[in-house]
Amino acid sequence: GRNAVGAHAEARALYLRALAMREAKFGPDHPSIATALCGLGIAHLAEQRTTEAVAVLERAVAIYDGHEGTQEGESEGRFTLARALVATRGDRSRAFAEARRARDEMQKLGPGMASELAEVDQWLAKHIVCPDGNLIYTGNSNRACGRVRADNDISSMYIIDRSSTSQFCYPHIL
Repeated sequence: GRNAVGAHAEARALYLRALAMREAKFGPDHPSIATALCGLGIAHLAEQRTTEAVAVLERAVAIYDGHEGTQEGESEGRFTLARALVATRGDRSRAFAEARRARDEMQKLGPGMASELAEVDQWLAKHIVCPDGNLIYTGNSNRACGRVRADNDISSMYIIDRSSTSQFCYPHIL
């Protein structure tokens, strides 16, 4: 409702302020900048400002990638980027890779990340990306069909088999 919209706008304003203060103190590539950018990305995504979310989350992930090890907030930032990429119909292959990387990082961090890990697992179970990078199915069944469009023409069909722990994507030429 209206209160949620106001809360998201307020959060966005606070993250913008924190970002400016941190950039002034640490410079543009410090991990604390990435943490503020992730918060800003989450606020943008909550407001359905998906293009803005992708932009700030891309910057955050680039900062994380420039530092050794896993930084505070990095796994959540990667997962939020994955969700934003799917919401904007962006690079779905990258979205899936970022979500998997976030999952792996959360798993390494241990039991304190159990609820976040469960959220990523649930998201991954509902989103399938085939090797060509197309997100072709979101849902809960073990088998599904999806069509991949190239230049607005249906070029192939994929059969999804999620009956095992691995997800397989079998191409079939139409």
